[in-house]
Amino acid sequence: MTLGEHLEELRNRLFYSLFVVFLLAILAYVSKDQLMAIVIYPFQNALRSTLGLTLSSDQIQMLAAKMREWLSAQICGDRPCFTQAEVEATVSSWQRSFSAGSGLIFTHPTEAFFGYVKLSFYVGLLAGMPFVLYQVWRFVVPALYQKERKYMLNALLFGSALFYGGAIFCFVVVIPVALYFLIGVGQPYLVPLFTLNNYISFVMLLMLLFGLSFELPLAMYLLVRVGLVEHRLFVQQWRWVIVGAFVVGAVLTPTPDPFTQVALAGPLIVLYGVGLLLTRFAQPQAAQEVAIEKTS
Repeated sequence: MTLGEHLEELRNRLFYSLFVVFLLAILAYVSKDQLMAIVIYPFQNALRSTLGLTLSSDQIQMLAAKMREWLSAQICGDRPCFTQAEVEATVSSWQRSFSAGSGLIFTHPTEAFFGYVKLSFYVGLLAGMPFVLYQVWRFVVPALYQKERKYMLNALLFGSALFYGGAIFCFVVVIPVALYFLIGVGQPYLVPLFTLNNYISFVMLLMLLFGLSFELPLAMYLLVRVGLVEHRLFVQQWRWVIVGAFVVGAVLTPTPDPFTQVALAGPLIVLYGVGLLLTRFAQPQAAQEVAIEKTS
């Protein structure tokens, strides 16, 4: 194909990918409340564990009633210290502090709306990632030999599984530990008040990064399998990989704290080790054909 035809093909693949991602994002926005309940679950657990917020709704209601009764009974001279409106406002504010649905705040009139839009887009991107990878495969497949097409198709299937494995590992293991550590750093003097936009970016970007990082062993295996890179080259460069993992962790993590940087760099190094084990058995196809010819 000519350069113009290549650009037109790339435009079509990008359009298909964006269309599916936006369609999934619209479906996610319809279920935004259920998605938000799932996304904020690690944050709520971290708050309870770190700050000891373990009051049930019944306990909060009982304490609110006692607080209302106490405020109403306060006498300052010949008149009550608080009007009934002030009592109700104080009790309501206290109840919101202890029984808020998420513990997150928004500081701009439009932040809540755009926060849900951002959440929906990230969910659409996560859900549509296999289709996006499929479009990438369709774009590069004309330049591949038949044997390479077979490898790429298998890589698409395994790559999707690895991507979701990395995203789930991040949400179940990394994010709860990171939140517990980061909230605990400020205790007992600081109160954690995370904005909706910042929290969504923190969680979703980490899930995307971990999902993509879990593709590393598969990428290493394919490079050796098709003969583009030798296994010994990966072995020789392990020192640079360790340095590069920490650089990647420092650049790509959504927050500049060292904990999340190490949380990304550590799995990258482990995944590189897994890739070294896989590439040890990934003899290039050309080498296999030569070996078969010699034996025959």
